[in-house]
Amino acid sequence: RVCPVCAAEPDFAVIMPSGERQLVCGRCLVRWAFSGITCPYCGNDDRSTITSMATPDGFYRVLICQPCGRYIKALDSRKAARALLPYADPIVTLPLDAAVMRRGK
Repeated sequence: RVCPVCAAEPDFAVIMPSGERQLVCGRCLVRWAFSGITCPYCGNDDRSTITSMATPDGFYRVLICQPCGRYIKALDSRKAARALLPYADPIVTLPLDAAVMRRGK
């Protein structure tokens, strides 16, 4: 659940055209394959306790783990016609962070 190179937690994810999810290290930008239905922070894989939201255009998704309360944002490359911009996408998706926080109240 951590970067295989520097052991940092993932900062973002990419859903590949095949449906596979890759986690992206926020420190060194390495990507690694990871289950699409498992929380990368606590390892929870109970689908009934993981919820998701998407932007209206479907370019971005966020998966929220109820047991640990953490979430990860993802670029859905099945919808977006571009690659991940690792320095821009976390900023562009700040409204998703706000939506998750509002939902938690």
